[in-house]
Amino acid sequence: MNGSWVYDYVTTVGPRTFNPNTQQTNIYVQDAAMAAAVDVINNSPDILPYTTVKIKRFSDCGSYAFTGYAPGYAMSVMATEIGEKHTDVIGVTGVESSITAKGTAEVFGNYQIPYCGAMSASPVLSDKEKYPYFFRVVASSGLGNHVSTLLKAWNVTRMAIVVQTDDLASSAFGTDVRKAMERQKIDVIDVINIKAPLTKDTVKFVLSRF
Repeated sequence: MNGSWVYDYVTTVGPRTFNPNTQQTNIYVQDAAMAAAVDVINNSPDILPYTTVKIKRFSDCGSYAFTGYAPGYAMSVMATEIGEKHTDVIGVTGVESSITAKGTAEVFGNYQIPYCGAMSASPVLSDKEKYPYFFRVVASSGLGNHVSTLLKAWNVTRMAIVVQTDDLASSAFGTDVRKAMERQKIDVIDVINIKAPLTKDTVKFVLSRF
Protein backbone atom coordinates (compact mmCIF):
# COMPACT_ATOMS: atom_id res chain seq x y z
CA MET A 1 0.00 0.00 0.00
CA ASN A 2 0.98 3.59 -0.59
CA GLY A 3 -1.01 5.55 1.96
CA SER A 4 -4.55 4.28 1.39
CA TRP A 5 -3.88 3.37 -2.25
CA VAL A 6 -3.75 -0.40 -2.76
CA TYR A 7 -1.53 -0.43 -5.85
CA ASP A 8 -0.58 -4.13 -5.63
CA TYR A 9 -4.07 -5.64 -5.24
CA VAL A 10 -4.18 -9.40 -5.92
CA THR A 11 -7.15 -10.23 -8.14
CA THR A 12 -7.03 -14.02 -7.66
CA VAL A 13 -7.50 -16.07 -4.51
CA GLY A 14 -7.12 -19.75 -3.73
CA PRO A 15 -9.87 -22.05 -2.42
CA ARG A 16 -8.36 -22.01 1.07
CA THR A 17 -8.80 -18.26 1.44
CA PHE A 18 -12.19 -18.07 -0.29
CA ASN A 19 -14.58 -18.39 2.63
CA PRO A 20 -18.15 -17.27 1.78
CA ASN A 21 -18.85 -16.60 5.47
CA THR A 22 -16.36 -13.74 5.80
CA GLN A 23 -16.72 -10.06 5.01
CA GLN A 24 -13.37 -10.14 3.20
CA THR A 25 -14.78 -12.64 0.68
CA ASN A 26 -17.89 -10.50 0.23
CA ILE A 27 -15.70 -7.50 -0.55
CA TYR A 28 -13.60 -9.57 -2.98
CA VAL A 29 -16.72 -10.73 -4.86
CA GLN A 30 -18.08 -7.18 -5.02
CA ASP A 31 -14.72 -5.98 -6.34
CA ALA A 32 -14.72 -8.69 -9.02
CA ALA A 33 -18.22 -7.63 -10.10
CA MET A 34 -17.14 -4.00 -10.36
CA ALA A 35 -14.07 -4.98 -12.39
CA ALA A 36 -16.26 -7.04 -14.73
CA ALA A 37 -18.53 -4.03 -15.23
CA VAL A 38 -15.52 -1.88 -16.13
CA ASP A 39 -14.45 -4.51 -18.69
CA VAL A 40 -17.90 -4.36 -20.27
CA ILE A 41 -17.74 -0.56 -20.45
CA ASN A 42 -14.26 -0.50 -21.96
CA ASN A 43 -15.16 -3.11 -24.59
CA SER A 44 -18.46 -1.55 -25.62
CA PRO A 45 -18.64 1.01 -28.44
CA ASP A 46 -21.91 2.34 -27.03
CA ILE A 47 -21.06 2.96 -23.36
CA LEU A 48 -18.77 5.94 -22.76
CA PRO A 49 -17.30 5.90 -26.30
CA TYR A 50 -13.72 7.15 -26.73
CA THR A 51 -13.22 6.71 -22.98
CA THR A 52 -11.15 4.17 -21.05
CA VAL A 53 -12.12 3.57 -17.45
CA LYS A 54 -9.26 2.66 -15.14
CA ILE A 55 -9.56 1.17 -11.66
CA LYS A 56 -7.78 2.41 -8.55
CA ARG A 57 -8.34 0.59 -5.29
CA PHE A 58 -8.16 2.14 -1.83
CA SER A 59 -8.49 0.83 1.73
CA ASP A 60 -10.47 2.52 4.50
CA CYS A 61 -9.04 0.07 7.07
CA GLY A 62 -5.39 1.07 6.90
CA SER A 63 -3.24 -2.06 7.00
CA TYR A 64 -5.81 -3.96 9.07
CA ALA A 65 -8.54 -6.40 8.05
CA PHE A 66 -12.18 -5.34 8.13
CA THR A 67 -13.76 -5.80 11.57
CA GLY A 68 -17.26 -4.44 11.03
CA TYR A 69 -16.65 -1.29 13.05
CA ALA A 70 -16.06 2.22 11.72
CA PRO A 71 -12.35 2.60 10.87
CA GLY A 72 -12.28 6.24 11.95
CA TYR A 73 -8.92 7.82 11.16
CA ALA A 74 -8.05 5.42 8.31
CA MET A 75 -11.36 6.23 6.64
CA SER A 76 -10.78 9.98 6.81
CA VAL A 77 -7.23 9.56 5.47
CA MET A 78 -8.51 7.54 2.51
CA ALA A 79 -11.27 10.00 1.58
CA THR A 80 -8.95 13.00 1.88
CA GLU A 81 -6.18 11.34 -0.14
CA ILE A 82 -8.59 10.54 -2.96
CA GLY A 83 -9.90 14.10 -3.01
CA GLU A 84 -6.51 15.84 -2.82
CA LYS A 85 -3.84 13.49 -4.19
CA HIS A 86 -5.66 11.23 -6.65
CA THR A 87 -7.36 13.89 -8.72
CA ASP A 88 -7.76 11.48 -11.63
CA VAL A 89 -10.50 9.71 -9.63
CA ILE A 90 -13.85 10.95 -10.95
CA GLY A 91 -16.13 8.46 -9.18
CA VAL A 92 -16.03 5.99 -6.30
CA THR A 93 -17.86 2.76 -5.51
CA GLY A 94 -17.28 0.59 -2.50
CA VAL A 95 -18.52 -1.98 -0.01
CA GLU A 96 -18.62 0.10 3.16
CA SER A 97 -20.91 -0.34 6.13
CA SER A 98 -23.30 2.55 6.71
CA ILE A 99 -21.39 3.89 9.72
CA THR A 100 -18.24 4.15 7.58
CA ALA A 101 -19.97 5.46 4.46
CA LYS A 102 -21.51 8.22 6.56
CA GLY A 103 -18.05 9.79 6.88
CA THR A 104 -16.65 9.07 3.43
CA ALA A 105 -19.83 10.14 1.63
CA GLU A 106 -19.71 13.51 3.34
CA VAL A 107 -16.04 14.04 2.45
CA PHE A 108 -16.56 12.94 -1.17
CA GLY A 109 -19.49 15.35 -1.36
CA ASN A 110 -17.15 18.19 -0.40
CA TYR A 111 -14.85 17.18 -3.27
CA GLN A 112 -17.86 16.71 -5.62
CA ILE A 113 -16.94 13.07 -6.26
CA PRO A 114 -19.94 10.77 -6.96
CA TYR A 115 -19.98 7.79 -4.61
CA CYS A 116 -22.05 4.63 -5.19
CA GLY A 117 -22.50 2.51 -2.08
CA ALA A 118 -22.91 -1.21 -2.73
CA MET A 119 -23.77 -2.18 0.86
CA SER A 120 -24.60 1.01 2.79
CA ALA A 121 -28.31 0.70 3.48
CA SER A 122 -29.03 3.14 6.32
CA PRO A 123 -31.82 5.67 5.59
CA VAL A 124 -29.58 8.29 7.22
CA LEU A 125 -27.57 8.39 3.98
CA SER A 126 -30.64 9.49 2.00
CA ASP A 127 -30.18 13.05 3.30
CA LYS A 128 -29.16 14.90 0.12
CA GLU A 129 -28.25 18.01 2.09
CA LYS A 130 -25.45 16.13 3.84
CA TYR A 131 -24.62 13.58 1.14
CA PRO A 132 -25.39 15.23 -2.23
CA TYR A 133 -23.07 12.98 -4.25
CA PHE A 134 -23.98 9.67 -2.61
CA PHE A 135 -26.26 7.10 -4.25
CA ARG A 136 -26.70 3.34 -3.96
CA VAL A 137 -28.15 0.20 -5.46
CA VAL A 138 -29.68 -1.23 -2.26
CA ALA A 139 -33.02 -0.53 -0.60
CA SER A 140 -33.11 2.18 2.05
CA SER A 141 -35.66 4.86 2.97
CA GLY A 142 -39.21 3.63 2.61
CA LEU A 143 -38.59 0.06 3.74
CA GLY A 144 -41.04 0.62 6.58
CA ASN A 145 -43.80 1.37 4.06
CA HIS A 146 -43.39 -2.06 2.48
CA VAL A 147 -43.32 -3.82 5.86
CA SER A 148 -46.40 -1.97 7.13
CA THR A 149 -48.32 -2.65 3.90
CA LEU A 150 -47.60 -6.37 4.23
CA LEU A 151 -48.62 -6.47 7.90
CA LYS A 152 -51.78 -4.52 7.11
CA ALA A 153 -52.68 -7.10 4.44
CA TRP A 154 -52.22 -9.82 7.07
CA ASN A 155 -54.52 -7.90 9.46
CA VAL A 156 -51.72 -7.42 11.98
CA THR A 157 -52.64 -4.77 14.56
CA ARG A 158 -49.79 -5.01 17.09
CA MET A 159 -46.06 -5.57 16.72
CA ALA A 160 -42.68 -5.09 18.38
CA ILE A 161 -39.39 -3.98 16.83
CA VAL A 162 -35.94 -5.33 17.69
CA VAL A 163 -33.20 -2.77 17.01
CA GLN A 164 -29.42 -3.19 17.08
CA THR A 165 -28.53 0.18 18.56
CA ASP A 166 -24.79 0.01 17.82
CA ASP A 167 -25.44 -0.36 14.08
CA LEU A 168 -26.35 2.75 12.08
CA ALA A 169 -28.42 0.88 9.50
CA SER A 170 -30.43 -1.09 12.07
CA SER A 171 -31.20 1.91 14.27
CA ALA A 172 -32.25 4.05 11.29
CA PHE A 173 -34.40 1.26 9.83
CA GLY A 174 -36.01 0.83 13.25
CA THR A 175 -37.09 4.48 13.20
CA ASP A 176 -38.29 4.18 9.59
CA VAL A 177 -40.39 1.09 10.38
CA ARG A 178 -41.86 2.60 13.55
CA LYS A 179 -43.02 5.74 11.72
CA ALA A 180 -44.57 3.63 8.96
CA MET A 181 -46.50 1.60 11.54
CA GLU A 182 -47.87 4.79 13.08
CA ARG A 183 -49.15 5.90 9.67
CA GLN A 184 -50.87 2.54 9.16
CA LYS A 185 -52.37 2.63 12.69
CA ILE A 186 -50.46 -0.50 13.74
CA ASP A 187 -49.53 -0.39 17.43
CA VAL A 188 -45.83 -0.75 18.22
CA ILE A 189 -46.07 -2.28 21.68
CA ASP A 190 -42.32 -2.39 22.31
CA VAL A 191 -38.98 -1.34 20.82
CA ILE A 192 -36.30 -3.72 22.10
CA ASN A 193 -32.76 -2.35 21.90
CA ILE A 194 -29.87 -4.80 21.71
CA LYS A 195 -26.17 -4.63 20.83
CA ALA A 196 -23.85 -6.96 18.93
CA PRO A 197 -22.77 -9.69 19.15
CA LEU A 198 -25.98 -11.71 19.17
CA THR A 199 -25.70 -14.26 21.98
CA LYS A 200 -28.03 -16.83 23.51
CA ASP A 201 -28.54 -14.48 26.46
CA THR A 202 -29.57 -11.70 24.08
CA VAL A 203 -32.10 -13.99 22.41
CA LYS A 204 -33.48 -15.02 25.81
CA PHE A 205 -33.75 -11.34 26.76
CA VAL A 206 -35.72 -10.53 23.61
CA LEU A 207 -38.06 -13.50 24.09
CA SER A 208 -38.66 -12.54 27.72
CA ARG A 209 -40.22 -9.27 26.58
CA PHE A 210 -43.16 -11.05 24.96
